[in-house]
Amino acid sequence: MANRPQTHPGPSLNLLPLAIQVSMLIDDAGSDWVISEVFPEKIFASIPITGISLLITPLLMGGLMSLWGVWKADHDYGASFMATFIGGALFGFAAAGARLMILN
Repeated sequence: MANRPQTHPGPSLNLLPLAIQVSMLIDDAGSDWVISEVFPEKIFASIPITGISLLITPLLMGGLMSLWGVWKADHDYGASFMATFIGGALFGFAAAGARLMILN
């Protein structure tokens, strides 16, 4: 057996969650651009408030993804960052924001 030197990790800045969040925002905005090209009409046309989807979509997607993460944890599957409320809300916010920019 070879002796391995003991290393102390020391303080480190974990940028992985930030990088994941930024890449999710970029990916989600791109996918929503494609959706907006396929379905160019407003979804909530009956609601006169511009940008209401910026509130509704993140809350809805965050709740659904949180439930998905709980289901996965209950069935012994590994849950990713996307299967949390924050992950779903980021996805929904990016999608709604990109759609709002494209349609206005």
